[in-house]
Amino acid sequence: MLDEGLVPDEVAFTVILSACSRAGLVEEGWDFFTTLTDKYSLVPTRDHYACMVDLLSKAGRLEAAYELLVSSPLEPYACAWGALLGACKLYVNLELGENVATRLFELEPQNAANYVLLSDIYAASDRWLDVSLLREKMKERGLRKIPGCSWV
Repeated sequence: MLDEGLVPDEVAFTVILSACSRAGLVEEGWDFFTTLTDKYSLVPTRDHYACMVDLLSKAGRLEAAYELLVSSPLEPYACAWGALLGACKLYVNLELGENVATRLFELEPQNAANYVLLSDIYAASDRWLDVSLLREKMKERGLRKIPGCSWV
């Protein structure tokens, strides 16, 4: 692209960051993220931040993903916070998972998936009382876990 004299735009950087995430290219992703602003004077979008959170989370760098979201000048983006909560479940990071879930409960109080993810983190941490209390809170709010479905 650059060899052709084309200048990447926001969409191109979203594709590049997504590709880095899928390939596990953490350092390259960081380089592209900083190039976005430093070289091309583009302002990172919510999608760029979501791609970076996904990239860092998949690599197990949950604290870096959290710091990136907290330092973002953009309005909180539930999609990115949700990706981080999913990674907290994968890596059983209870403390960070609780912090992320608190933010998500403010952004999406009616999204049952966020409660279920935190409940799963509690269960993986053998915090059964917290699982029970959280499930009770879901019930009080009229939230239900959506059953899984497979076509396989």
